[in-house]
Amino acid sequence: MLISRMIDGQFPAFERVIPKGNTRQIEFERDRLTNAVRRVALLSNERSKAVKFVIDSGKVEVTSSSPEFGEAREVIPVDYNDTAMQICFNAQYVLDFLNVVETDNVMLELKDEVSQAVMKPIGADGYDYTYVIMPMRV
Repeated sequence: MLISRMIDGQFPAFERVIPKGNTRQIEFERDRLTNAVRRVALLSNERSKAVKFVIDSGKVEVTSSSPEFGEAREVIPVDYNDTAMQICFNAQYVLDFLNVVETDNVMLELKDEVSQAVMKPIGADGYDYTYVIMPMRV
């Protein structure tokens, strides 16, 4: 037996949450980014789980720090030649995307340090999806 009910109301306008002006794009090898975020997150603050992406020409440095444990940083070489910037994310939210995506490469699309970012798989056959992730203020 299947029972369903028609929902009365307006579905949220999810299209407004997906940013349209993210012009900065960084391509990562999924496994390399996953491993870097996992290792760096071990030394992040337990409550916030914040990891900082320090983005500069040709590299992204993934860092975190904790007063009790110290700090961790890993450098990932990337093809990026735009303005340098820093943005923080909850490590678990980044890993949630990276753990389920099946492509070898992923794209991080950014606008600035305070606007939502988008993560997408690159080369997904037949199933393309968008993951919106909000930055943290640290």
